[in-house]
Amino acid sequence: MKIIPSVYYLPALVMCCIGLLSIPVSLQAKLIAYQSFTDGAGVENPDVSQENATGKPLPDGGSGFQKLKIMGKRQPFVVTSQGLAYQTQASVLSVEGNAVEVPSGISPMLLLYTPYAGDPFASLRSTEDPKVFGRPGSNLWFSCLLRVKGEISPNTVMVVKLGSSHLNFGLLYNEKAAFPFIRLISTSTKVVGQIDHTYLFVAHIEYGAKTTPSEKNDTIRVWVDPKLGGTEPETPPQATVGGLSAPFGGVWFERDMLDSKTSVVVDEIRLGESYADVTPVSQ
Repeated sequence: MKIIPSVYYLPALVMCCIGLLSIPVSLQAKLIAYQSFTDGAGVENPDVSQENATGKPLPDGGSGFQKLKIMGKRQPFVVTSQGLAYQTQASVLSVEGNAVEVPSGISPMLLLYTPYAGDPFASLRSTEDPKVFGRPGSNLWFSCLLRVKGEISPNTVMVVKLGSSHLNFGLLYNEKAAFPFIRLISTSTKVVGQIDHTYLFVAHIEYGAKTTPSEKNDTIRVWVDPKLGGTEPETPPQATVGGLSAPFGGVWFERDMLDSKTSVVVDEIRLGESYADVTPVSQ
């Protein structure tokens, strides 16, 4: 029998190893939606859909969002001349484009793309209502940057709505509070609200098992100004609220219409399957 030197096996062995190493890549979590407001300064209600009215997720060439949904005579988003930035002592958040100033009252809505044949995230959609995400046993991660300018007065309310009006987090200051603070629904994070500070909010929505559609087994956790990249922080979230029904179909913002001394800017809106998806480190 002819013996073939082992050197001839090396190329095949190397290719095999490369193939094995590449397998997990296709199984990695992915970014579903991302909006960084790349239109020019002054543009009102920018196109957040990548010129696709019903939207497509990032892996299929879209932004993950439909065109903005504008209800009635609501005031518009207005693109700013500069985007927001965030960094920790160890790393810098990857950012692009500009940002938008949030109008008073209820803002236009950034709705997630509509389902379609071949949707790469179909397994995350609700079995009761496929237009929204929230399959039992699945997880969603959301993040955004937010900065408050001007003056935080006792009329200041600025909240981020996660799919429905009662699921929200943000800055609150009223006559019952000793100081402005960040809250998740009705739970305080004990983080004091500051002017001219860019916050990074990261929310984890965990969809619990359900035996009936009406069960409320979902949980939302929120981190304020956490580390970037990698796995979920070892530090606990600043607020956790369970016993919820938290289908996710989009995001919008709400400000107190009586608060004329404050302006609010938001940027870098992300929705993904993992913590790393929504806190990417700039390379």
